[in-house]
Amino acid sequence: MNTDPTQPFRRMTPRWTGSAPAHAGVSSSETVSGGMGGGLGSAGRPARRGFLAPALWLPAALALALLTLPLLALVTRAPWAELPQLLSRTEVSQALGLSLGTATTSTALCLVLGIPLALVLARSAGWPLVPRRLLRALITVP
Repeated sequence: MNTDPTQPFRRMTPRWTGSAPAHAGVSSSETVSGGMGGGLGSAGRPARRGFLAPALWLPAALALALLTLPLLALVTRAPWAELPQLLSRTEVSQALGLSLGTATTSTALCLVLGIPLALVLARSAGWPLVPRRLLRALITVP
C-alpha cells in the first residue's frame, strides 16, 4: 500500500502485459493490454472501443433530428420582438406559474418517493428471484 501522501492513488498494473497465457487460445498479437475493457471482437480481431457500426448511423441521425429540429423551429419562429408584451399578459403568467408549480411538485414527489424506492431496489439483491423481478417490472413498465 502506498503511504506517500503526495501520491494518493496506487498505480494499477495490467493483468496481461505482453503475451496471453497459453490456455487463453489467442496469439500474442491479439491480446489486449491493460486487462480492462476491450476484448476480442469477431473473427479474433481486437475489439475497437468507440466503434459504431455503419448501420447505426442512420437511426442515430434520425433520432438526433427528431430531438433538435422541433427546438430549432421554435427558436427561429418565435416572435422575439413581441416577447415582452406576450409575457406581460395574464394568461401567459398563469400558464408559466402552473408549469413551474407542477414541475416543482413533480420534482419533490420524485425525490420523496424515488429515493426510498431506490434504496429498496438496491437492497433487494437478497430477495427471491420472482418478487425481485416483479418489483423491477412494476417500476420500469409505467
